[in-house]
Amino acid sequence: MTKFFKRTALIALVLSLGLLPALAACGGDKPDAPPVVEDPPVEDPPVVDPPVVDPPAEEPEHVYEIAFGQSELVLAGLEGYAEATLSATVSCDGEATQESPVYTVRDEAVAKVEGSTVTALQAGETVITASYTADGGTVSEDLPLYVFAEATPDAVNAFGEETVNLFGRTYFSASKLTFDNVCTGIEVAFAGTSLTAKLSVSGGNSKVRVYVDGESEGKTITLTNTSAKETTLCEGLESGIHTVRLLKASSPVSPFGKVQLPAEGAFATDGTFLAAREKSELKIEVLGDSITAGCGANGTSSESLQTLENSDATLSFAYLAAHALGADFSIMALEGMAIRDTLTCGYDTYQKQFMSSSAPAYDASSFDADIVVLALGENDIWHATSDQFPNYNLEKFRQDYADMLRLMRETHPSAMIVCVYGMMPASARTEGVQAIKDAIADTGDENITTLQMRTNEKGANFHPNAATHKLNADRLVKHIKQLLDQGEGA
Repeated sequence: MTKFFKRTALIALVLSLGLLPALAACGGDKPDAPPVVEDPPVEDPPVVDPPVVDPPAEEPEHVYEIAFGQSELVLAGLEGYAEATLSATVSCDGEATQESPVYTVRDEAVAKVEGSTVTALQAGETVITASYTADGGTVSEDLPLYVFAEATPDAVNAFGEETVNLFGRTYFSASKLTFDNVCTGIEVAFAGTSLTAKLSVSGGNSKVRVYVDGESEGKTITLTNTSAKETTLCEGLESGIHTVRLLKASSPVSPFGKVQLPAEGAFATDGTFLAAREKSELKIEVLGDSITAGCGANGTSSESLQTLENSDATLSFAYLAAHALGADFSIMALEGMAIRDTLTCGYDTYQKQFMSSSAPAYDASSFDADIVVLALGENDIWHATSDQFPNYNLEKFRQDYADMLRLMRETHPSAMIVCVYGMMPASARTEGVQAIKDAIADTGDENITTLQMRTNEKGANFHPNAATHKLNADRLVKHIKQLLDQGEGA
């Protein structure tokens, strides 16, 4: 007990004198005390306002729609043709109603609208808008309006560009407007029910196709080799404004003749002539052979010879594609045409007014084409790969094809050129297709594309039939639309 008390007393003494840290420093076995580290201050998290969420939109009680029953309205500044009653239909939940929309006109200089009556004021284009408001919302629909200008008979029969539309390489011969190349023709507008034309044919029988108001099928009129004869183009139409397109459907090759209209008194109507609408800004040029000329398109494989009846250029892929695109067009085609290896030399013909060695020169740049379609090569490749033509080969064809492309590019510096092939067996051959692609590469022109068509010999004279032309036209239309879309996106 005594020892424990003395040691306890000693420790107490040391603590009271503050000597414990010194003892440790002099070799004691106790470690230094760790430094005191203060905890960092605790910060409150930032206050974030909750996202503002709009309340869900209320579903309308009803769904309204509005629609015109037509794609376009045409008027003219003539008594009986200057006014029309608008009749857009308002539908509620898919059911037609008796509600009346409000009509407005975009360009009040062209037409005026009072209630549901629109009145033409001057020639031009504008838009009629029908609107209807219900359940706090408005629905509307636009209707294009075109107002025709009146034209005198003298102006129409003078074939002036301000009153009629001409298609292709038409020309005057002996004071007559002449349609020689395929798909050359004229378009006339009138207000009435009928239209006649004094048509004559020289050099053989021929035929034309007549299209009324933009129809796709049209009707065929066969013409005999005769002097001017009044021919009914259309009759019994509903009294109104009409447009008639007249195109030469037969080939320029003998024994088919040229179609002509006299420079005076060419057209007559029971109504009033109007100035034709301006042609489309999109322009397509095609140079081709018998396929493009529609040889055998209207016949069957049981017919080994081409005739006036079984051939029709307006059934060929070229015209069908231009019509489907709503384009202005210039088509030049002839049976047997090759680029150079034939009597019908495409390279030379391209620079002529019509199919004749004596034809005057033609400035192909006067038709400012956006799309140029080269549809030659069938006869060339046949010659180049056949023993019947020992002086021609694929290398010469390649050179000729490249030269043709260079001429077209010189003529149309900004056009997109499309090379089509494969519509008959020769141009579908692998070596022929490769020669075409090599020729394109030789030009170094990056604005040339190729399009292989469907092969067919089920028409007359072993040519493509009308059904295949239609399929190939669809293929060409799709290709051209893609090119146009790419051009707009550039």
